[in-house]
Amino acid sequence: MVKYIPGELLIFDYAQNLKIVGTYHDLNQRDKGILEDLITKSDFVALESDENRVRNRVTPLGGLPSLIDLYYFSTLICYHVEHIGRVNREFSPETDPRGRGPMQNEFNFCYRVAKNKSKTIYLVDWPLAYLLQELSKLPLRTKLHNLWCTRRSKPLPKKIRAIMETQRETYMLDKIIESEGPIQELTRKGVLIVGITHALNFAESISILDE
Repeated sequence: MVKYIPGELLIFDYAQNLKIVGTYHDLNQRDKGILEDLITKSDFVALESDENRVRNRVTPLGGLPSLIDLYYFSTLICYHVEHIGRVNREFSPETDPRGRGPMQNEFNFCYRVAKNKSKTIYLVDWPLAYLLQELSKLPLRTKLHNLWCTRRSKPLPKKIRAIMETQRETYMLDKIIESEGPIQELTRKGVLIVGITHALNFAESISILDE
């Protein structure tokens, strides 16, 4: 069993040769040391990111979204950034000796470490354009509910969770399987580094989360 302690990395064995690490949007020095050690001991590193984000490129949306969707996307991103800021402040240097800065990116850090150590790197998240495309298909009522929940840090509607979490998590594992083979039959040691919400979902899916 694995216990979730808010503010700390969540680390567990998803399969014999695959560890999953749940991170926050900011890493303190302790986090970085743990992640660097895990990456060093792994043959491959899978990250919740995509090529555009790693290279800081603008992701084309593939067509002009409606004005309603432009408002929805821009507002959703603003609310999401606010939510990240609130979480970061809970573990800020002023309130927690572990200390988290407001402007770091955990996946870029992991990418640099893995690259410097010549590890195989897989970027296993949906491209942002595809994520927004899927969200754009939802009814207006669901989009508005999504904004309300995100603004208040409430649980997301089921349709939103299916896109933002469930489908993306399936995609992450499928991307690893494409290159390394079935998860339960991996011959090389790997680590999948994701946001804390995804990590909690993965832990719940194999019934190892200590409530």
